[in-house]
Amino acid sequence: MRFSAPALAVVSLLALNPSVYAQEQPQWVNELPHSDNQNYRAVATAETQAQAMQAALAAIAEQVAVSIRSESLSRYEKQSTEQSTQTHTRFTLNVAGQSVPLQFNDISPEQSYRHADGSVSVKVAVSKQAVSNFLQNQIAQYRSLRFPLDASASQQLLWSLRYKEPLKTANAYALALEQIDPTQSNNPFKNQLSLLTQAEQSLGLRIVASRNLNALVGVIQRHTPTHSEPNLWLQLEQKSQQRAQGSLYLHRQQLIASVTEPSSPFRQLHQQVIEVIGKGATPNAAAADAQNQLKSKVEQPVSNWLFDASSE
Repeated sequence: MRFSAPALAVVSLLALNPSVYAQEQPQWVNELPHSDNQNYRAVATAETQAQAMQAALAAIAEQVAVSIRSESLSRYEKQSTEQSTQTHTRFTLNVAGQSVPLQFNDISPEQSYRHADGSVSVKVAVSKQAVSNFLQNQIAQYRSLRFPLDASASQQLLWSLRYKEPLKTANAYALALEQIDPTQSNNPFKNQLSLLTQAEQSLGLRIVASRNLNALVGVIQRHTPTHSEPNLWLQLEQKSQQRAQGSLYLHRQQLIASVTEPSSPFRQLHQQVIEVIGKGATPNAAAADAQNQLKSKVEQPVSNWLFDASSE
């Protein structure tokens, strides 16, 4: 089973033909754009057309955020060129505590106007159906997720570690889609999450590691079920190498994470090697940088670092 990470598919939107620049300022430049049941619209003015497009798409993303009751909105990447009228802009919405990427791609202005001072105004329209299609395309990646209700406790825990985060993301997309299109109210992920949460109350993962890994262990325990009777062990081992490179020291650190059965012969069910390279002016500084990088990785949901596409 493969999922795109963190799932950045493109909203393919049909853009209307831009008008030629008018000699007299058109009325729409100063009008509040009217969004209707079919389209989100925005008008923006900036020094360049690319900047105006960015501002207009940000305004449309805010409208989408309101529509889906997003708790927050952030623009996390901009890709545009002064030579092109097409703009690529990515945003992140927050739905039910999950980050939901939203990307506008290949959008051209519905209308454009260049002012006497050289600044540019654009009027942009994005269809609500296109946003709905984008959300449905994201959801389609997760349709096969089914919590293994009849599996053993150890298999349920392994499934939870691997797929809990994707399941939460799928649920967030489904909730967003329902807000955009009330006819799309069939959300199978909500029940799957409920089953998983219920099962986790009686599941436990024991982390086995040397004392020098206590800081990482504490972080990981915050993201994993810790029932008194463990169903699986997560065994952590650390390896490191260091060398000088010019005026810097490089510290390669590997965290070998093995999921095993909790009793002899401790059969290994999964293993992942997480590698970082720290840099510093001294050996200790390089080692500290590597340790901070590792800590940053394991602070993420378990599925983000313990499993990857190659292990699917």
